[in-house]
Amino acid sequence: MANIQIPRTIKDVSPAWLGEVLGLPVDDMQITQIGQGVGIMGDIYRVQPELAGGGQTPSVVVKLPSSFEENREQGVALGLFAAEVRFYRELAPLVSVGLPEIHCAEIEAGTPNFVIVMEDLCDLEMADQLVGMSVEQARAAVRVLANVHAVWWDKADVSSMEWIPSMVGARIEFV
Repeated sequence: MANIQIPRTIKDVSPAWLGEVLGLPVDDMQITQIGQGVGIMGDIYRVQPELAGGGQTPSVVVKLPSSFEENREQGVALGLFAAEVRFYRELAPLVSVGLPEIHCAEIEAGTPNFVIVMEDLCDLEMADQLVGMSVEQARAAVRVLANVHAVWWDKADVSSMEWIPSMVGARIEFV
């Protein structure tokens, strides 16, 4: 998606912009913030496009950097925004199951300015963070995670993947 303008806030996500990303004639749209309290590094929205001439297409999720300056600074300093965009652009296409379709993943290098537009998986059931998940949900999650991890089995130390944030080392010690 070359030369797509990266919106700074959800107010910059217009029907014309979304239409360009989706390759559809979007006439209007409904925006709802979702995921509040779940993630701290990004603001997440469900966007329901209304097509020119009537009709709808499935909703999408639009992820933008956090509204909080401190979180944006940390996302840049730890390389989290760049790594997420790079994951969706380079690695996600290698996984055949378990990930949403990505319509757009763009970033301005060295800044907190990024956008990810992806398939909305709202039809799936989300486990309750406080209650936990059922045995069936846990088994389903393990199967999907196994498929995702199988793509990179025995490739974790590949130098071309050094950009992936680690749970140990300099990135975490920074905090």
